[in-house]
Amino acid sequence: MRIAGREIVVAEIGDAQVLFSVRQPNDFIQRYHRAGRFYEESERSVLRDVLPKNAVYVDIGANIGNHALYVAKFLEPAKIIPFEPNRPAIRILIENICLNGLLPMYDLAHLGLGLSDKDAEGFRMGTPLATNLGMTHMVEGGGNIPLMTVDTALADELRIDLIKIDIEGMEMLALAGLTETLIRTRPIVLIEIDHGNRPRFDAWLNDAGYQVSQTFPKMAANQNFLTEPA
Repeated sequence: MRIAGREIVVAEIGDAQVLFSVRQPNDFIQRYHRAGRFYEESERSVLRDVLPKNAVYVDIGANIGNHALYVAKFLEPAKIIPFEPNRPAIRILIENICLNGLLPMYDLAHLGLGLSDKDAEGFRMGTPLATNLGMTHMVEGGGNIPLMTVDTALADELRIDLIKIDIEGMEMLALAGLTETLIRTRPIVLIEIDHGNRPRFDAWLNDAGYQVSQTFPKMAANQNFLTEPA
């Protein structure tokens, strides 16, 4: 059905009904939602295996909410904390949350915020790709998006069970800004690493006391890794 310029897809997935908001039918992830499916089956299967009930799940680079929506619908979390600076993606993310009646489960205080290794101001989103909203990069100058470290943003969170990071090449900056959070909460980290960042990622694993517990199929530009405290 179509409502106010968007298509609402009603899907039966497992034993649950899931509603997806689709505003850009050619977008890479929204094509999955339009077909009544979630994106990244292998990564979501791992979430199902490692995330306990009543978990605190942090989604850095939540995009339109694919992974967080799956966690909310099927894994019985206590709280979901999404980070996403891209306004068109935020709009769809919030629609997906509200369509499924999940708003009380989410802490939305950090939407509109970018993450890095230090606090900064004046960033903007680059020109979005019509076929992949999630690949839109942040650009310095001419904007009003603030940057913050994860340590600052999540300073009051005493428990975090899993952090997912997918921020299009800025992952090493985000990791540099969450050192205190990792020491305090020792979460599992599911992270997308651009191939050019792999040497620095390997060094980070050693410095942070983490190890790769699962490696996912390599893509053209990046690869996903599940990491846990060593």
